[in-house]
Amino acid sequence: MGVGVSVRNGIKLTCGAMLIAGLAMAGGANAATQALIGPKKPGAAQAAIIQRAFGARYRGLLPYNFGRADLNGDGRPDLIVWPQNRTYCGVKGCTMFVVPTTARGYGAARELTVSQDATLTVLDATHLGMHDISFEGRLAGSRVTYRWNGSKYVEAAPASHGALAFACQGPLAAKGRKVVADNQLPIGKRAGACFAQAPIYNLGTGEIIAMESSPLCPGRKAIDAYTRAIAGGYYAIFNAPVCGATVSLGPPQDMRRIATIVIDGRRYAGDAGGNFKPLR
Repeated sequence: MGVGVSVRNGIKLTCGAMLIAGLAMAGGANAATQALIGPKKPGAAQAAIIQRAFGARYRGLLPYNFGRADLNGDGRPDLIVWPQNRTYCGVKGCTMFVVPTTARGYGAARELTVSQDATLTVLDATHLGMHDISFEGRLAGSRVTYRWNGSKYVEAAPASHGALAFACQGPLAAKGRKVVADNQLPIGKRAGACFAQAPIYNLGTGEIIAMESSPLCPGRKAIDAYTRAIAGGYYAIFNAPVCGATVSLGPPQDMRRIATIVIDGRRYAGDAGGNFKPLR
């Protein structure tokens, strides 16, 4: 359960502009409250703690944002450190660290996970003594949960997706045929073409996947997937139609939260340009 609902450990951090929601008591009921603490630079005392925790690595850490969150539920807020430099940042985001509190003070810095500019929420659920955390990414509605594996946070197993159900008649098929005709798309024009809808980009509307018999794919079907452009039209996300018989969605490959497409067991993922290509 996250912040915004009655929670016991609802702590919410916005990385880059960190926001912590603590616990408030009102009339005997628990209610989450929020306090803006960033983008925050550490004072002298906090900087000294973080410098000791990182040791020789501290110089390469600068600049960084930080906040506080009780990740292990011991009642003592840990320091969350989020570097903003090339040393710790790459295409998948920036490495996030925690400086844990103990009965004797602060311990050594430990890597949490890699995050893009996202919202981090500390959840009630725990694994191996640490609260689960989740990120809300830039794409509307995108969220992923991470669990502590004993040394760092890793992505929780995503919900499994069975084979997509294709409709060859009815409202979905009619919609698919109209999308193909209006946008002059390659697959879905033939009689007997079938269509499915799936949330590849997790934007709430779902992409259109077309499947039809074609000389391009003897004994199988030609498959293509279409998503809506910002300007309003649809375009294909494969460079060329793919041959296959079954289509399902697989887990995302990175923090962009874009699902992979699985065709006859082979996974395809979007590259930086948005084109889906086979994973090696």
